[in-house]
Amino acid sequence: MPHETRPTTHFIRTPSRSGGLFPAWVLGLLLAALIAPAALGQMILPIYPLPGGNSVRIAGLNSFGTGSGVNAVGYSDNAAGQDRAINWTSTGGTTSLGLLPGGTLNSYAQAINYDKTAIVGYGDSGGNTRAFRWTTTGGFTIIPLLPGTGSFNQAIAINQGGGIVTGVSGIGASARAYRWDYTTPAAILNLGVLPGQSSSAGRAVSGDASTIVGVSGSRAFRWLLSSGTMTDLGALPGQVWAMAEAVNYDGTVITGRYSNGGSEFGFRWSTTTGIVALPPTLAGNIVLRPRSITGDGNTIVGQVADNAAGLTAFIWTPS
Repeated sequence: MPHETRPTTHFIRTPSRSGGLFPAWVLGLLLAALIAPAALGQMILPIYPLPGGNSVRIAGLNSFGTGSGVNAVGYSDNAAGQDRAINWTSTGGTTSLGLLPGGTLNSYAQAINYDKTAIVGYGDSGGNTRAFRWTTTGGFTIIPLLPGTGSFNQAIAINQGGGIVTGVSGIGASARAYRWDYTTPAAILNLGVLPGQSSSAGRAVSGDASTIVGVSGSRAFRWLLSSGTMTDLGALPGQVWAMAEAVNYDGTVITGRYSNGGSEFGFRWSTTTGIVALPPTLAGNIVLRPRSITGDGNTIVGQVADNAAGLTAFIWTPS
């Protein structure tokens, strides 16, 4: 399946200041689930676009604190109709990270670390799409390209400490998942591909940075720092393709989605159970897309097309 190059499915559109209303889903549930997974009575928090903009999309949340301790990152359009990476806080509202060095068009934030000091994403730079890491003290650092993968890369995820980044370098058959460490900024590690597959992309990194998960060709993978190897998460009945989307703190639990060629379904993988399909919602669902998981691996949230509720958010726990 093609790699997603611009986020389109796990974000929020919120009411704009001009009064235009966009469908809003997922963020309030994600905020509440990550902050207090046991509580099922949540509220949706509005996040407004940049001045003059009409829409905002949220791609990631930090996992530290509550209230003013929560930051959300993503992107918003501005008055000129260009997209900018944003950082939102409950006290400061929506602020722009600006453009990458050499950028003139857009930037997109994808993830933020535990203590809100580092954000990763991608944007244009020198006419190409380039991955970045942004910090509160140093601004933008452009992440290097993997040799042999062309002039395109994206940063998709960051570990809790804020030093380890994963994503994809290259497009099509040249695409490769990578691991980048900010302490050696000129170096970047190619994670390779699964046997029989022609490409790969990193989608998430564990909080302790021991594990990276993602997609290689049509298969979901798990890559371990301890061994430096990529392994296949396995297959479910009827599976045509699968993608790992999120991993818990120590890499022992992974969630993602798979397709039978028509609908999309969710899965949960653990070191004890292997890959297991998530159950359908009570009314049945056409699509189930897990997007995030708590550090202990016991709470999963994401997007669902439910037969009764329509397109909405879901929360799953073992009970």
